[in-house]
Amino acid sequence: MRKLAVVALAGILTLVVTAIAIAASETSGTTVQNYEQTYTAKKPKKSTGTSFSTSSTDESNTAKNKQPKRVTNFDIKFPAGSKIDSKAAPQCKADENDFASEDNPDDACPKGSKIGSGEVGARLPINGTGDLKGTVRAYNANKGLLLFVQVDAPGAAQTLLIKPKFSGLNLKTKVPVTCLPPGTPQNGCKDAQGNAQEVVLTNFELKTKAVKDKKTKRQLITTPPTCPSGGWTFTASLKYADGSSVKIPSKASCSR
Repeated sequence: MRKLAVVALAGILTLVVTAIAIAASETSGTTVQNYEQTYTAKKPKKSTGTSFSTSSTDESNTAKNKQPKRVTNFDIKFPAGSKIDSKAAPQCKADENDFASEDNPDDACPKGSKIGSGEVGARLPINGTGDLKGTVRAYNANKGLLLFVQVDAPGAAQTLLIKPKFSGLNLKTKVPVTCLPPGTPQNGCKDAQGNAQEVVLTNFELKTKAVKDKKTKRQLITTPPTCPSGGWTFTASLKYADGSSVKIPSKASCSR
């Protein structure tokens, strides 16, 4: 009787919610990388935002404050059947200088182009220093996004502009290197002693909203037309500065 009840309950749950999003992890050397992504809408063919989260650490890297490997590329394959239409919202074309000239980063972009925000964390290679905290703002761009990152670093806030681009359902992101002053990307972030001193992002959380143009009916992101039994799958492909790479799938729940 108990076995029959369990089977029946499993069948009901499968019809209602096919999967529960669980953060997935992979390792590259001694770096542990976590990744989770879901759609904010659970039903097929709906306008949706997305919830993204990644974090990393290297507990064995005691020489450099447990800094994980630095990510150079973070590419995301959206679930099969999804639709992306960057013409559904105003597009921001601002560059680093445009953002730097504004007290409020939102003023560098057209009204309606901001689609999300979140929080970030960064780690210095200096033992005994805590993680730096910051924010990220997401703006719609032509076939992609603009991610304006601002980190509260000692002395002055550090900013970073990341420019992901869509190629079909693949969102491809090159992550710029950030150096601890006085190092620069041109000299490999080296300090006066010739040691590379990089600031590494360790946490990145971003939630975007569903965007739909009422006049044209265009939708920035549309969920797939069906809800498969295993849920929808996002897949992150990461490359690190040392040339290594990992691939992490993330299951997202959906309902029929």
